[in-house]
Amino acid sequence: MPVPSPPPSSAPRLRRPSPCKHEAILAAAVEAFAENGYTATSMDSIAVAASVSKQTVYHHFGNKNALFDAVIGRVSETMSRPLLDGHTRDLGPKKTLTVFGRHILEFLLSRQTLALLRLIIAEAPKFEGLADMVIKSGMEGTTRAFVVYLEEETAKGRLAVDEPRQAAIIFFGMLAGHYRFRGLLGMQPALSPEEMDAHVDAVVRLFMKGYSPAAV
Repeated sequence: MPVPSPPPSSAPRLRRPSPCKHEAILAAAVEAFAENGYTATSMDSIAVAASVSKQTVYHHFGNKNALFDAVIGRVSETMSRPLLDGHTRDLGPKKTLTVFGRHILEFLLSRQTLALLRLIIAEAPKFEGLADMVIKSGMEGTTRAFVVYLEEETAKGRLAVDEPRQAAIIFFGMLAGHYRFRGLLGMQPALSPEEMDAHVDAVVRLFMKGYSPAAV
């Protein structure tokens, strides 16, 4: 006698968040936060810009703090991308540092990134924990990825870095410190591709002189 099939479950089926909608919300949030600031940006406006419902935004991110944290995490992920690319990492330190440095400089001096940085500086005093969240989810993630890269290259004998975190801070400072400060003040004209390449090459040459095995 055939066994009857169990009746269909009446429990609601949990739907996984759509990756496409997730990316659309993140992209809309980056633009909204950069243009309007944290306080003036609403989940409703992000939903409209992403062409999704407000309920969908909350389904993906829970609340505005979580969404802003995801935006900062995306910034860090974007900055670190060349270091996470196996092909780029295999090019050797000089070429990898050049690709990474060019990517970082272009990203940090972009209109959107400078707008986000101005937002963070202006609103951090008003919101306890905002600055800490930005550091942990943002630049700290990029610094950690770079530190790991320097440690790996030192282990392979292609670099000689005793203090990788200090070396990472020095690299970022030489690369973007001057231009980013001027950019935040609105005093930095856009660099041409040739100017960016020349600056990155100079930074990489100095870094390699200090941290190549031959320099030890």
